[in-house]
Amino acid sequence: MGAPRSSIADRIDAARDRVFVGREAELRLLRDALAGGPGAPSVLYVHGPGGIGKSALMRQYAKEAVAAGRTVVHVDGRMVPAAPQAFEKAAETAVRTPRTLLLIDTFEYCQSLESWLREEFLPGLPADILVVVAGRHAPDARWSADPGWVDLLRVIALGDLSAEEAEAFLDRRGVDPARRGPLLAFASGHPLALVLAAHASAGHDLPVSRRWEPAPEVVAPLLRSILGELPGPRHRLALEVCAQAHLTTEALLRAVVGDDAPELFAWMREQPFVDRCSEGVFPHDVVRQALATDLRWRDPERFDQLYRRLHRHLVERIGSASPGTLLQDVGSLQFLYRDAGHMAQRAMRGTPRDWWRTIRTTPRTRPTSSRSPNGAKAPTRPVRPVTGSRTGRRTSGCSGCAARRPPRPSRPGCVRTPSRDARTIRSPRRRGST
Repeated sequence: MGAPRSSIADRIDAARDRVFVGREAELRLLRDALAGGPGAPSVLYVHGPGGIGKSALMRQYAKEAVAAGRTVVHVDGRMVPAAPQAFEKAAETAVRTPRTLLLIDTFEYCQSLESWLREEFLPGLPADILVVVAGRHAPDARWSADPGWVDLLRVIALGDLSAEEAEAFLDRRGVDPARRGPLLAFASGHPLALVLAAHASAGHDLPVSRRWEPAPEVVAPLLRSILGELPGPRHRLALEVCAQAHLTTEALLRAVVGDDAPELFAWMREQPFVDRCSEGVFPHDVVRQALATDLRWRDPERFDQLYRRLHRHLVERIGSASPGTLLQDVGSLQFLYRDAGHMAQRAMRGTPRDWWRTIRTTPRTRPTSSRSPNGAKAPTRPVRPVTGSRTGRRTSGCSGCAARRPPRPSRPGCVRTPSRDARTIRSPRRRGST
């Protein structure tokens, strides 16, 4: 008899394996859990924003488990009704089979089952079963508050690929080394952003002397994947404000969107694509750029309106700032001018108070790229100066806020908020440009 015929699925899996890069710490943690032994966890909880590579990691986890002689049972949260009985039926093979790896992917679609999963389903499983949960949202704080889960649970906050991993990611997809720089600068190691940017830019010249502006066919699917389904238009507006501002606080949001700022800020701070530090919240790099590019292309009038409101609020803050907060407020306003380099350079001459006076009295142009996403020359639109009142870029995680702002004294105490679980394994978002 001849060799068994391969299937299309075999070819798909082989192609996925060829382009998978990085995630060594996450794979090592799974191998340790599969091996068992003292202190080995029973549950791995992987979380991160859309497009960050959770499902790709789950496929590698399944491959590792099969190589270790384990049976793999996969439960897709998109396909299972958010009810205990339906979930138990989907996972029943794992309950009956010894030494199973139970993979629960896209758990955000049945997030309402989290308490039941923690309190009833998982404790009832045999001890030789290993469970991996993957979803957009971090686990509820009650996991870490319960001492019974301290040794059994490991939380993995999945971040961007490192600079070297992102370079290898594009290399394995056949992207010419001469074309990688602008794509890496845009995507910041986000896997889906890298794929979309490489696909959309194929056959087009990429800029050398200026930042690459992604086209709408890149931005729209990227935002759909990362943001998911938003509760309403006001939530989209809050994210657009967050994309423009250096750091967003409830007070800043209120100055732009009005009285529902507390509700919107509370929602925004819990999103997996928004980080927080001691002074406010800020979106992931690729989310910030994608939101700004999309709004500037889709509704330039609203882009201008948001910019003017933020400018007015920040100028008022500078005019009444105390010596201890003046540099911080000036840096936030300079950030707002990040795409108007000549204006920012001129304004930053002299003292912060000199800069404030220059900003108040100099006619301004909306800080946007001189080219539209399709590469055509885009007109710059004058914006009226704000008068009569006294008086905002993140390029890395919040450990070291000076790395995501214009050059100025770094602020002490602005570090990434620790995970709600003390045993979190964080996959940091490392940058190729820093």
